[in-house]
Amino acid sequence: GKVEGIWVKPLNAPLSNAVVRTDEILEWKKHVYIKNESVIADARDIIRISEILRRNTAFVGNRVKNEEGKVLGKVTNLSFDTTTYYIKSLLVQKTFLFFVLDSRIFSYDSVIEVLPEYILVKDAETKKVVETKGELNPA
Repeated sequence: GKVEGIWVKPLNAPLSNAVVRTDEILEWKKHVYIKNESVIADARDIIRISEILRRNTAFVGNRVKNEEGKVLGKVTNLSFDTTTYYIKSLLVQKTFLFFVLDSRIFSYDSVIEVLPEYILVKDAETKKVVETKGELNPA
């Protein structure tokens, strides 16, 4: 449940899978501040991150199921604490073509298991999301 690194697009380094480990981030405000460009590395060169990528257990884009096996949608976004880098919640949306049919926010505490095929959650821990002036808000 912890973000180990973030994908970056370096201006001067020719890396396609460039990441910055979260422990190299000095400050997170409007911009993300790092020590210097030398902390930007290829994801495969950072042991912890390469192990995570090898497990192929993504959050964003992964399907979400409840304990009964019902598909609740896909993770379209997540929020995390920018001090500790622990995941706080997942935004899950069920879509058809380009239309959002249902949106829910799950606390990370409701996640039972993260698998390559789907994320298993406790369905009782959900909050419906309503759209207000183009923004998503918990109901």
